[in-house]
Amino acid sequence: MQQLLDFIRYNLIARIDQIANSPQFIQDNLSERLANAGLLPMFGFPTRVRLLFHKHPSLRDWPPEKGIVDRDLDLAISQFAPGAETVKDGLIHTAIGVVHYRPQGTDIAEQPGPLGPVQAIGLCRRCQAVDASSTPAANCPVCGATVQDRPGYQVVQLSQPSGFRTWFGRSRDFDGLFEWSPRASRPKTSATLRPLTNRANFGVWAGLETVYVINDNAGRCFNFVKLSRGETWVTADALQQIGINPANTVDANAGIDSRALASVKETDILILGIYTWPAGVHASPLDVNGRAALYSLGFLLRRAAAVRLDIDERELKVGLRVVQDAAGQVTGQIFISDSLENGAGYSSHLGQPAEMEGLLQFILDPQDMFFPPLIAPNHLSCQTSCPDCLRDFSNLAFHNILDWRLGLDLARLALDANAPIDFTVPYWQTLAQSATQAYFAAQPGWQSTSFAGVPAGRRGPVAEIITHPLWNRSGGNLSPVLTAAVAQAQAAGVQNVKHRTLFEVLRRPY
Repeated sequence: MQQLLDFIRYNLIARIDQIANSPQFIQDNLSERLANAGLLPMFGFPTRVRLLFHKHPSLRDWPPEKGIVDRDLDLAISQFAPGAETVKDGLIHTAIGVVHYRPQGTDIAEQPGPLGPVQAIGLCRRCQAVDASSTPAANCPVCGATVQDRPGYQVVQLSQPSGFRTWFGRSRDFDGLFEWSPRASRPKTSATLRPLTNRANFGVWAGLETVYVINDNAGRCFNFVKLSRGETWVTADALQQIGINPANTVDANAGIDSRALASVKETDILILGIYTWPAGVHASPLDVNGRAALYSLGFLLRRAAAVRLDIDERELKVGLRVVQDAAGQVTGQIFISDSLENGAGYSSHLGQPAEMEGLLQFILDPQDMFFPPLIAPNHLSCQTSCPDCLRDFSNLAFHNILDWRLGLDLARLALDANAPIDFTVPYWQTLAQSATQAYFAAQPGWQSTSFAGVPAGRRGPVAEIITHPLWNRSGGNLSPVLTAAVAQAQAAGVQNVKHRTLFEVLRRPY
């Protein structure tokens, strides 16, 4: 309570001034802007909803109820992005750009600057880090990637559009085919180091943080140009998609404004990272195996939290946070944020060290309700993930990498730094053996075998060892189990030893 009183007495006015002058917020009304910044409750402010106008609004129907499609901003930056198509009432509506309508006199007029103020941010496609500092670095501050690297790093200009529109009258009949694919990034937070509180073998932090969802058009951004009439900004590609010639409709003098569409909000989050990694074991965010394990732990925690708190899983969002630790190493952390603007308090509650430890214990307790269904005979046939363990519609974009076994591995490791991370763990044994045998049986000349208890295949002087997805496979910190397997293979006359993770065997075998 004293901390809250001190904030009101000494910091509140300065914080209001900071929010009022920040380019991050696009709201005109101060109360609305303060609510978006988390300083006032969001109740009563429908500020996260964005409209796609497919007919010109009228003053008689304002706020509009017809001629629109509405989506939360997190979805709108994908579904209403230029060129994206939305089906409504048997018609396909193609978004062409952004617009800001407002009553003016006896009509509804387009307002200048619908793209909103510029906010620069650094995005790294190599390690997924975000540089949200006031002046983003020229290169990735976490992994060092440059603009020239592929995948690499770039500084983009964000836009939180006020609204979106189509070319009125150009809708077409729905014939079963339409173009819409979600192109926005997964939720991200900045790479700013947070002081994690250590407990068992994990560190955790909870508080208010900015969460970004960004659609940078696969790294190309959107090159917006202004229509010659009005204040709508569109892309030439979207106009051409519906048969409109940009040369006849665009104001060439207005120039090009290259932006990435974004949803930026303040909400409660918790951050969790593994404290100590066993020798030769790591979940690197630079590697798909490591990212899969981190995301799997995040969604495992989300499902378990929903059970314990008796809430819908969609109340929580999961993201990957990439930072540089004190030793200068790129490391991955998972974060869980409240879906509600300003937060509902779930993440702050779960982010207390004792609560997080209890949640991890709940996941792994063989006498409780969560763990037994995962290792039941009818679920052990699930090789990666399914609706019974990790998948649901809200994490559709992650389905190809989610793996309940990897999630359990990191949960065990979070509670015990000495937890075995190998194929001797009961829920790995049958899968590792059956998947390896099927993999090599489909390749002529290969015979299934094992070295030092690790599944492998051999064809003459060549052997391929199937490794656990979290084992280090290169550098000077090889997994001791893998080192022993390689040594035994070489002692058996193998001249060329290759590695492949079980994660890859199950998803991309050939």
